[in-house]
Amino acid sequence: MKKFHAFLFSVCLAAFLRSPVSAHQVALKNGDVIQFEDYRVTAQALLYTDSSGHSVRVALSDIDLDRTRELSVGDDPPLDLPGLTVSKQPLTNTSSLSLADVARKNRTNEAQATGKRVWTSDDFSLAGETATTASTETDQADATATLQKFRLLRKEELGAAVLKMSNVPDVDFPTRKDWEERLFAAKRAWLDQLDRMESHKDSSQDARDTETRLAQGARLNFERISQEGIQQARAVNDPALKAHLEYQRQLDFCKQTTGNALQSCLASVDKLKWQMEREGTW
Repeated sequence: MKKFHAFLFSVCLAAFLRSPVSAHQVALKNGDVIQFEDYRVTAQALLYTDSSGHSVRVALSDIDLDRTRELSVGDDPPLDLPGLTVSKQPLTNTSSLSLADVARKNRTNEAQATGKRVWTSDDFSLAGETATTASTETDQADATATLQKFRLLRKEELGAAVLKMSNVPDVDFPTRKDWEERLFAAKRAWLDQLDRMESHKDSSQDARDTETRLAQGARLNFERISQEGIQQARAVNDPALKAHLEYQRQLDFCKQTTGNALQSCLASVDKLKWQMEREGTW
């Protein structure tokens, strides 16, 4: 039973590890970053399918091309947007490698890596723990060990691991405590859903498919919350990103109001944007 559980987790974790490579990332001028795989482009808009299967339209004029270019380095296939030219980094074909082999290969090449590094079991190491993984270790044992480390991560350790995975400084930001709480809750929800997947391993195909979709949704929620903290951490040393995030925060607040309060709120947001433009932080 434990072996089956570890295998299920390794499948979901492998999907999480692949997501920065297989999913495209597009930065918007309001500071948001969207992720998707299926998309098409018209003369004026980007149309993509979100994690819930809904079609979403984004005006090309709302896309931050410079930031998107940074996020898209290494995409395979490359992101095809008007005005976006990305230097493609060669990717090693790892389809025949095990999760353990990929982790060991990434650790070997880490010093030469550029861009976003993947999340290996090293990122789950607890304080004072020494890595003892042997090259002869089986894939199953590696998945089991990674699962156990992931389970044992406390809130602070989980947040630090997420930032480390994205090569973002482990810095404090105003909402970090709240982010760590939500991230930890999302981790628990993901693991709980894996438990439910295991309990349905002898159920009908439809039941198994349903539990798998729920596990994928829990993983995507974990990724979404992870990205929020990554953006906040980057903003600490990026005045422009910080300004865009603050603008978006106030704009989201305005959307909760109506009538005269809404008009007044939007006027304040427009004034904030004007001030940012004058200060050169927009």
